[in-house]
Amino acid sequence: MDSMNSGTNGLIKVICIALIGGLPLLISAGNIEMHLEQNRFLDNEGNTIFHLNYTIPYYQLGFVETDEGFLATVDVKIGVEDEEGEKSVINEFSHYIGVLTRDNALSRTQHYLDKIELTLSSEQSGLILFVEFVDRTTEDSYKWEGVLENLPENSLISDLEFSRNIIREESRAGFEKFRRGDYQFYVDPTHVYQRSLQDTVFFYYEIQNLYPAVDGATYITEEITIYNDDYSSTLTNNLKGETTTFDMIHRIPADTLSLGYYHIEVSVYDRVTNREEKTEDYFVVSERAFPAVRIFPNLEDEYRLLRYFLPSTRFRNWDAFSDEAKRHFIDRFWTLNNPNPHSDTNEFMDAVRERIQYANEHFTHFRDGWETDKGRIYIRNGEPSEIEANLTDIDTKLTRKEYEIWRYRETNQVYLFLDMQGNGNFRLLYSRNDDMEHTASDWDRYLGEDFDMGKLQ
Repeated sequence: MDSMNSGTNGLIKVICIALIGGLPLLISAGNIEMHLEQNRFLDNEGNTIFHLNYTIPYYQLGFVETDEGFLATVDVKIGVEDEEGEKSVINEFSHYIGVLTRDNALSRTQHYLDKIELTLSSEQSGLILFVEFVDRTTEDSYKWEGVLENLPENSLISDLEFSRNIIREESRAGFEKFRRGDYQFYVDPTHVYQRSLQDTVFFYYEIQNLYPAVDGATYITEEITIYNDDYSSTLTNNLKGETTTFDMIHRIPADTLSLGYYHIEVSVYDRVTNREEKTEDYFVVSERAFPAVRIFPNLEDEYRLLRYFLPSTRFRNWDAFSDEAKRHFIDRFWTLNNPNPHSDTNEFMDAVRERIQYANEHFTHFRDGWETDKGRIYIRNGEPSEIEANLTDIDTKLTRKEYEIWRYRETNQVYLFLDMQGNGNFRLLYSRNDDMEHTASDWDRYLGEDFDMGKLQ
């Protein structure tokens, strides 16, 4: 375990928003899953600097194709809540996230990283803060709110900030907020390190509010303990500095650790004042997991989608499956239906994803378009060869209803949809040459005696 320390005055201090404690969160308040890491630091006046580092996986975003690639827009709103529960917005901005290829836009391993900034004085401790992220294309959202508790003004140690890499290099575009002095930080809010990809766990923290000894130097002893049920290791360092601050970077060789969850405790002892403080956190060492092959983050949504393509007998024991078995079932479906298994993309999956997007844009009534009868047929079969829209022939305004006939000439499939309640929610009444669908037993009575049955040929 190596370390680096330098004076705080030589660092570019980043002022950010944070959650409470020191643990990253994975929350899906709407349909966007995000990782957030919360950290607290003190500035030279004893104010608490709150950090909110967050990542948004690309596959969670609604990218729109442009002349230069693909673009997603995420609107961010930050606000506070008063004692009466009234909320007011204090800042709004947007992230414009661009990628070059469709593969990037659908990637389950790439993500967007950023942070927001806020500093609170000691008088502002306990502030109720809320943050909302909204994907402008899909209108999916992520929401967080909580109470911000300051660090004590004389705290010896900050929270821990984990990174997948910390190196001395020129500042990279887009990562300026994650730079301190000569060091570029690649912050990792997940705290999960895949051993085949990352052989080192990096973490950073600050020590300050020290008192110099008679020789003008400050003396600190730090003790770092990493442990789980089967492992424990402690490192002790004696530090001497000419300033009253230490900025610490530590490296843990993850490739020497077994897979699993690790608790980490950092204890700091000021040998001049005999003050001692401790902070704690965690990290996980894992093998590289191949990304799940599915369209929806939620397994049950994916289950409803797969039922559009498979007979119900294939799902007879679905409720009894473990989550792992469900994921395996879903992965196998998409893999078996990949027309080119040696390609990096699955054209069938891409086509279904595009059809879902179209269904949500055109067939949504009271529920998402992909869950409607029209959406189901469109997702399974694609765009019809012909669509005929008209009113039923019953000659009263109270009973005449809109209908649509979809014809697929290549497969000789025909579907009749009827707006039963006049609210735009078309239901499937009749289908031909599709064993996956059922025709209502009394479907023809809704059409009237004069309806031309030849339209269904």
